[in-house]
This record gives sequence, structure tokens and C-alpha cells, in this order.
Amino acid sequence: MKRAQIHRYIYVFSLLFLASAMPWSEYLMSNAQILLALNWFAEGNLVSKFKKIYQRKSILVFIFIFFVHIAGLLHTSDFNFALNDIRIKIPLLALPVLIGTQALLTKKELHIVLSFFVFSVIAAGLYALAIYLGLTNYTYTDYRSLSVFISHIRLSLMMLMAIVISLYFVSYFSKVKLKILWLIIFFVNLYFLMLLHTFTGIFILFVLFAVFIPVLIYKRINSILLKGSLFVFLMLLLGFSIYKINIYVNKFFDVDEIREEKLEKYTINGNKYNHKIDYRIENGHYVGLYFCRKELKKSWNQVSNISYDSLDKKGNELKYTLIRYLTSKNLRKDSVGVSKLTYEDIKAIENGVPNYIYNNKFSLQSVIYKILWQYNNYKNTGNPNNNSLMQRYEYLKASINIISRNYIIGVGTGDLQLAFDNYYNRTNSKLDE
Repeated sequence: MKRAQIHRYIYVFSLLFLASAMPWSEYLMSNAQILLALNWFAEGNLVSKFKKIYQRKSILVFIFIFFVHIAGLLHTSDFNFALNDIRIKIPLLALPVLIGTQALLTKKELHIVLSFFVFSVIAAGLYALAIYLGLTNYTYTDYRSLSVFISHIRLSLMMLMAIVISLYFVSYFSKVKLKILWLIIFFVNLYFLMLLHTFTGIFILFVLFAVFIPVLIYKRINSILLKGSLFVFLMLLLGFSIYKINIYVNKFFDVDEIREEKLEKYTINGNKYNHKIDYRIENGHYVGLYFCRKELKKSWNQVSNISYDSLDKKGNELKYTLIRYLTSKNLRKDSVGVSKLTYEDIKAIENGVPNYIYNNKFSLQSVIYKILWQYNNYKNTGNPNNNSLMQRYEYLKASINIISRNYIIGVGTGDLQLAFDNYYNRTNSKLDE
């Protein structure tokens, strides 16, 4: 076997290693990159490779982005943060060079690498499903904990990549059996994406359906009838989704009309209710109405091993989870309300589920409701904590402000966190440190 062929095998193996490691471990990904680098240098032909950097302009784009961070060292005050930030971004320089200066992958090699990535993502999805079903020793608290090894948002993005790759293979292969196989893989990844319940993943999925998939259909499918049918199906699916989202939004803000003078003042046991009407709502019902702490605490402690004054399994105060959950089912916060909870309801509350809608992990309504609840809470309190979407909005406001103050040369590679901290202090942000 020739030396060049050996290096080619090592190169393709390194890519397979990297693709397989992505959904599982940053450590394994680093090892794959080290293997790529060692093979790149051992292979030689460095002069020829450096020439390719100038021939393939896309490599220069990535190199330029990396050196923007290097240039930022000239006006930074925190070199420790800066050097760590550059260390993290080394793959932004290394991978385009290590891959871009090699001979292009053949169609067969590319398909093998993509297939390894897709099946590795499926394996990660199966592990998440096993956690969700209680088949592992790992304790499931919420959808974030389903991704054990990497960020659940990153895993959802990889599932989106796997979805697009699956559709590419459906359109590429002519054999019916292979089309069916990759169509099944497409729906499997779609199922796992919904299981993770990430807003980022689901939002980008809608963008894919609305924009990129119709383009893929137009380019890859020759039959006009099949093109038209698939396009109509996707547009109907998109239209139906928008219709359902509109229903859920209207339903969320369709709040009970309350006349305070007609509110009952005592429970069936003669204990006094406390009533408070404010912004807090669950499924159109006011959280602060028909609350009797004495009865609620006693009744709950009789049906659950987790105390009313303790924390639920997500680390939140159980009493607030209980109050929200009862309100979501339009039950009063008293002994009668607790008596109407099912065994499944009690377990959901103990697990930190604040609304019965959230029990359905694959419900679009659940996703939309969480977004609206976060928005409503942030709008009325200005507190973005524990609300991922509103936290991102707070980050976005900070980013725009920092850019507007430093739009020419930025704040320096090491001063990024300092700039954000200064903004939060200056604006008295309620965001937790």
C-alpha cells in the first residue's frame, strides 16, 4: 500500500471519528482534530497545501475571522480571558485548513462521513429516549437533562443537520428501499428533536420547512407532479402550524373575566380564601385567586412524600409549582382542589411540572405556552431569570448596546464579559450573575 493511500485512509478515518464524536464528547472531538493535524503534518506536501489556502478563498474567510480575535489582543485588558477565548476558537482556524487543503472527498467518502454522523446522532437520541423512559440510572428532571454529554441546544442543532442530510439522501438515491430507509431516519430524528423540546431547534425546523426544503425539492426532484405535491404538502403543514399557533396565543391571553365582589370568601370547610388579581395566569386563570394556604399545605402533605415547604425535583419551591399546576387545571388552591388531582398529576408536580399542558412532551401547544408564559412574566416583572428565551432577549439588548458604543474596533478579545457586566450594572438588569 502506498504512503499517500495510507494517509488518505487515516484522513477519512479521522473525519469519521470526528463526525461520530460530535453528539457525544468534546474530548473525543479534540482527539479527532489532533489526529487530523498529526496526519496533515506527517503527510508532507506542505508547500502545496499552503498554496491551496490561497486557491480556495473560503479557507481565507475562516482564517480572517480567527485573526480578528488575534487583532483584538491589541486593545484588551484581560489577557487571561482573551487567551482562553482564542484557545477555544482554535478549531475555527485549524479545521478549515486541515480539511480544506486536502484533496476533496469523493461522493462515496462524503456519504460515509455523513452517514456516520447521522447514526451517531440517532444513538444520542436513543440514549435521551432511554433517560426519558427511566431505563438508565440518570435522573430525568427536564428536557435539558436528556442531553447528558453536550448542550441540549447543540444536540438539537445536530438533529436538524441529520434531518437535512436524511432529506438529501432521500432525494439522491434512486432505489426505493434506500429512499424508504432514509425517510424513516428523517422521521426518527424529527421525533428526537421534538423530545428535546428546544425552542431553538423547533424554530429552525420551521425555517427549514418554509425555505430550504422547498429549494431542495425544486433542485433534486425532476417530476413536476411530485414537486407540486410535496410543495403543497409543506405549505399546508406550515399554514396549519401558523393557524394552531394563533389559536394557542389567543387562548393564552383569553383570561377569565372576574368581578371581585362575586368571589367566594370561604372554602367548603369554612376557611378564608385569599384573592389576588395580577399578571400571573395559567391557561387563562388567575394564579392568585381562591388560595387557602392552611388547607393546601395540609392536603398536599397527606398525598405526597415531598413536603409543601420543600423543593420539587427541579429545585424549585414545590408550593409554587403546586399552585400553578392547580390553577392550570382551573382547580382551587384548597383541600377540594388537591382531592381532584390524579396520581399522575401529583407525580408531575413532584417532578417540577407547573402546568398540566407540559405533561405532553410532543405538544406544539406546550412549546408555544412556555414561550408566552416567559414573555408575560418578563413583560410584567423585567426578570429574565430561569426563562431561556427572555435571557437571550436580555443578552441581545446588551449586545446591541455594546456594538453601538464600540462599532469600529469592538471591545477587545479579553473584555467581552467585562463589557456585558458593565451593561448589566449600568442598566440595573435583574439577570442573575
